[in-house]
Amino acid sequence: MAAKVDIDIREAFLPTMEAMSRDGVLLVSLDARQRPGGMTFSWGTLGAIWGRHIFTILVRPSRNSFRLLESTGDFTVNVLPSSYASAVDYWGKHSGREVDKWAKTGLTPSPSRRVRSPIVEQGILHFECRIVHRHDLVAANLAPELVPAYYPSGDLHRVYYGEIVACYGL
Repeated sequence: MAAKVDIDIREAFLPTMEAMSRDGVLLVSLDARQRPGGMTFSWGTLGAIWGRHIFTILVRPSRNSFRLLESTGDFTVNVLPSSYASAVDYWGKHSGREVDKWAKTGLTPSPSRRVRSPIVEQGILHFECRIVHRHDLVAANLAPELVPAYYPSGDLHRVYYGEIVACYGL
């Protein structure tokens, strides 16, 4: 595989948003025993807050990845080529509590450059993020139509703000 090079975050924005709306992207973090796990997500955004580049992601407390994020304090976001759509789909439909997603999909964790959480080697674009803030959504503060549509069981997301400390890819 070709060497991965630094990419300007502004250039990474459009392909990341396209991947999120097409197949989703992969979030990877580590558990307390330093084992990598993760999930597919499509609810997130890139922006600037506090004078820093931030990747904002939403994760429900019921997800296994919630435990990983709370344990590690950092994460990677990985954009895979569309040829891996079935692997990305699998990661979104199965829990790491029950199955080894890496083994089932043939994806490979690889050391990141600046955070503890690994990247997905097969990715074409990677963001390494250090969590700088988190907060829980509050149903009373959401537009009324969102609660029954997205939170009928009350499992509201935690919002994580990850400072992007590295961005690179092919």
